[in-house]
Formats: sequence, C-alpha cells, structure tokens
Amino acid sequence: MPCAQRSWLANLSVVAYLLNFGVLCYGSQAQPGPVQFPDRRQEHFLKALPEYHVVAPVRVDARGHFLSYGLHHPVTDNSRRKRDVDGSEDRVYYRISHEEKDLFFNLSVNQGFLSKSYILERRYGNLSHVKMVASSAPPCHLRGTVLQQGASIGTAALSACQGLTGFFHLPHGDFFIEPVKKHPLAEGEYHPHIIYRKPRQRPPEKEEPTCGLKDGLATSQKPERQREEWERSQWPRRSLSRRSISKERWVETLVVADTKMIEYHGSDSVESYILTIMNMVTGLFHNPSIGNAIHIVVVRLILLEEEEQGLKITHHAEKTLSSFCKWQKSINPKSDLNPAHHDVAVLLTRKDICAGVNRPCETLGLSHLSGMCQPHRSCNINEDSGLPLAFTIAHELGHSFGIQHDGKENDCEPEGRHPYLMSRQLQYNPSPLTWSKCSKEYITRFLDRGWGFCLDDIPQKKGLKSKVIAPGVIYDVHHQCQLQYGPNATFCQEVENVCQTLWCSVKGFCRSKLDAAADGTRCGEKKWCMAGKCITVGKKPESIPGGWGRWSPWSHCSRTCGAGAQSAERLCNNPEPKFGGKYCTGERKRYRLCNVHPCRPDVPTFRQMQCSEFDTVPYKNELYHWFPVFNPAHPCELYCRPIDGQFSEKMLDAVIDGTPCFEGGNSRNVCINGICKVLGGRL
Repeated sequence: MPCAQRSWLANLSVVAYLLNFGVLCYGSQAQPGPVQFPDRRQEHFLKALPEYHVVAPVRVDARGHFLSYGLHHPVTDNSRRKRDVDGSEDRVYYRISHEEKDLFFNLSVNQGFLSKSYILERRYGNLSHVKMVASSAPPCHLRGTVLQQGASIGTAALSACQGLTGFFHLPHGDFFIEPVKKHPLAEGEYHPHIIYRKPRQRPPEKEEPTCGLKDGLATSQKPERQREEWERSQWPRRSLSRRSISKERWVETLVVADTKMIEYHGSDSVESYILTIMNMVTGLFHNPSIGNAIHIVVVRLILLEEEEQGLKITHHAEKTLSSFCKWQKSINPKSDLNPAHHDVAVLLTRKDICAGVNRPCETLGLSHLSGMCQPHRSCNINEDSGLPLAFTIAHELGHSFGIQHDGKENDCEPEGRHPYLMSRQLQYNPSPLTWSKCSKEYITRFLDRGWGFCLDDIPQKKGLKSKVIAPGVIYDVHHQCQLQYGPNATFCQEVENVCQTLWCSVKGFCRSKLDAAADGTRCGEKKWCMAGKCITVGKKPESIPGGWGRWSPWSHCSRTCGAGAQSAERLCNNPEPKFGGKYCTGERKRYRLCNVHPCRPDVPTFRQMQCSEFDTVPYKNELYHWFPVFNPAHPCELYCRPIDGQFSEKMLDAVIDGTPCFEGGNSRNVCINGICKVLGGRL
C-alpha cells in the first residue's frame, strides 16, 4: 500500500531571519519589537525549526493602497448577489514583506472546494447519536496568485478566517504561513505571522527505507490487475474512447477527523483548521503540472466526538486503513444524487501511525493504489502534522489515482534541487513541490481507462432547506437496512408504520431489530418520521417520556419436563414515549423455571432434540446423526458432533430458552437469549 514518509513532510521548516518591515505602498510601517508566542504548542513547534520569518500582513486594495491591519475578508449580501448575477468574484488583496521584497497577493474566494450541500456531522458513537448540519462555512478560504512588481511569480491557497493560514508557491520554494496564536490584538496594530518552509534534507545516499509500498514492478502490477478484473466484473460491455480527452473531474470528498484531532485542535476550531488544509489540497491539484482538470470538493465533514462503533484506529496503519475503508463504505449513500455521497474518504488522525506494526514510527499516510471510484478501496488515512498535512493528503489521493512513487523504477527520480509531490520522501533543497511527468502520465492513463467514472458529475446538488439535518434525510430506509443487515438487505415495502419499526428484507424474509426508523425518514408525501411518529416535514412536537405498563401473564413453558422456562414482559406504553421522550428503563422481561419434574429416562435430553433437528440437513454433502457436545466456554451455544465422528460443529449461536447450561441439568442455570442465567421459582 502506498504511504507517505514522515521525513519528507513532518520536518518541513524554513529559511530564516527576522524581516525588517519596510515601506508599504502609500504608507509606512514601523519595525515590530520582539514577538512573544503565548501559545505553548506553537512556541515548541518554532523551537524545532532552524529558522523562520516574522511578517506583518496587511490588507490593501487592488492598486496597493493600505486598507487595514485586519485580515478577515468581509463578504456582504450585495457582493454575494453581484456574484450570482454577473459571475464576478469576491476578491481580496494582501501585501506581505517577505525576504526583503513586497509580495502582492491577488486572491478570490474559493467557492468550488465546498459542495453547495456541504454537511458538517458530529457523531457520538453511532448513527443513533449524531448531529448533522447543512453548514455554510464562512467565505474565508481563498486562492489566487502572488505578484512582485506587477509580475505574477506564484500561486497561493490561504484561509483568512483567523489571520492568514496556508501556503504560497514561489519559483524558489513553497512557504507556509500562519498567525502567531493567542497574540493580543488591538485596533490599528498588525497581527504578526510566521513564515517557514522546507529545509535541506539528508542526502540521497543516507535516505531511510520507504514505508508501506514496496516500490517495484511486481508490487504495482498486482493492484492494477485486480482493478482490471473488478472493472470487467462491473461493466463487461463498456467500451472506452480511443482518444485521450481532457475534461473536468470533481472528486466528492468525505473528510473524517478522529477524537484525537478534536481533542488537539478543539471542537469549535477543528472545522476551520480542516477546511484550511483542504483548501490547500485543492490548490495542489490545481497545479498545472498534474496535466488534468481535477477539483477536490468537500461534501461532508464528520467529527468523531466519541469513539465510533465499527471503526478502530490504532498505530498499525494497514489495520486502521482496512477498518476505515470498511466503515466509510457502510456510511456512504449509494445514490450519487444524495448530498452526502462521496467518491473518496479521507481520515485525519493525531495517532502516530506506522506501516506494518502497531507502534509509532515515521509513517504519515497510507492508501490503496488505483482505488479511486471503488467504494471499498477509495479511502486513505493521514496523520496530522500541521500545515504540511495538505501535502500528505495530496500524496495519498495521488495514489488513489494510480500514481506511484517517483523513483528509479519509473525514471522520475528527483534531480538536483527539484522534488516532487509523489517522491517517497523529500531529500533536497527547498524547492516548489510539483507533480512529475510520471505522475501526470499515471493519472492521465488512469482517467483514460475510464477508471475515474465516478468523477464526471458536477456536485451542484440541491441544497437542503433545513439547517439541522435528521439522519433519515441522509440515510433512506434501504440504507438503514443495509447498515443493520449488510449490503444485500432492502426495506420491506409491505410493512406499514415504518416510523415505529423498521422492517428489512433479508434473503426474502422480513426481519426487524424492533428499532424505529431514524428521525427524518420519509413516511409519506411531505412527511417524515420524528421520534416514532409520521408528521409533517419540519415539525418537531414536544417530547413525552414513557412509562411502564402492567406485566403480561406468564408464557407457556418451554418444556413439558426436565425444567423449562417461561417469561412475562411489560411494555413501555403507559404512556408510550413520544417525540423524543425518554424510553423506560428497568426490567422489561422476567423469567422463571417451570415443569421441573424429571423426564422419563428414555426421553432424549433437550440438547439432543435440538441437535437431531440437523440430521436431515446435509453437512458437506453428507448426512449425519448428531449428538450434543458441551462447550464450557460457551454453554449456551449449540455444538454437535456425529455419533461416530471425530469432529464437532457449532450449529446455533444460541440454544432454545430453558436449555440447561451444563450437563446433568439439575441446577437452576438455564440459557435465556443465549446467556446462562440462574432462575428461581416453579409452577
């Protein structure tokens, strides 16, 4: 599996000296005094850098006139309407004195990297505890060009949500910029920022071994053959164009941040940080060296406020990737018309991942080669390393497009001072990161083969009217069934009252776990389920907590002799919980022994009777007479063996209620719902 190496990203640092702040166009600026770093983590980060610049960005107009020390880009309703009417863009201009030169930033709001139906989702363990919001992120994510003395010399992807954060690409290197955090701001004073970039890395003869992906022809051919077989199985008659046609592609992206990301960046700040990173990723894919028009579009951001059921994130990169790929597929709506559908999933973690072993090491990312548009393989994991995280994500997305590492195997070994985004690790002097000619050839071949088929639709889906989104709006009844019973399950159409109980068709039979359909599930024309009731869309009635009803009469005994079990239950219907009211807590079903008198000696035991039910069922094309076997570790599972056989087999996950847990059957230990319990009382 492809991966990124910490040594080529984690130590991205700087060229350095403290800038003197000189004359701005139509104004001057005094030199700053010594800058303090109130944020301890940032201070620690800077101490690890060999050098850095301190700069004072200012906002100017299109002609360079000083406007403000405030850097936030205001977007008014008038400017929004103007853009909608005539297509003009919201532009903002900054000037930064960098390396004793004035750089002029001509930027516009990057409207394209967020879907019009962008969803922010906070999850608290599973689908039952989720908050979805059709978010409208502030228009503070920018991209554009860098000019010097009127000539364009580079590009930039910056976010001006709280100061300027991002990177800019110049002929002699890529530079990161971020504000001095927690710096006290006053009216009429600049906000100091730091600029840093990549230092010289170790010479190639001392480079560390790569992680994850073993570069070589044999390693790359296997996933390619598997992809070819998968394509043939999906579209056996599909014909491909004989020509190589360049056209725009839109990569609808799900981004997932784990609990450690939220703990580190803060629940209120992590969204802004992640969107800043993804704005940078968009800029990297807009670099013309890639040779294709590729747009990275974030359609959904999931913040895991608590550990997620079914998703295991560990130091072991391969196991984490496997778990994440399986999980993201399960939550991805199949219909591309669904606003939450994604083409690729990106996991961001603060866990120190490592390729091959469950311990920290230098790995920064991992993905499947040529996995784009395959629902089970279009996914990657990335370790957060600060702003250089954008390069890790771009690197791993490159692998999803079939791009292999640059090196001797493909005649794209970086030469001299020019590293590439798909290098195994950055080795040379600080230079701007671009896509190599090999990367361009790999991704073009991938797209020409039709393997990017899912990227052709423009993500301009109809926006959701309600700001707060119920889970059932995203996951229809069919998807809810698939989450419970697997990918082949569908909704049972003939069953009524889906708001109270969700019934799913599994192998031709309707099954239910007695859960109500998720809030927001469609239950009629302009109606949805809300707290078990089918009501008009948009309404949320007041909640009513539930109360227990009376106990039912005791059920029939499960056996006529030898000690059976019977049960009584009560319902939470006095009253029923309504409109989100709390469900009853406490015992809902109770059991007691019955018919405890011994059976006749010639009567088979209860387990023998259950095993004999399989005498007429072929086992590996043979019929056997089965006899029970006790498994002390799992006393309530049904294990049987052929009377004359030397092997045993588990036949059922749970024996019938009332089956004795142990041999002899003289105790009050009986199996109830697959669990060994001690029952009292008798009839």
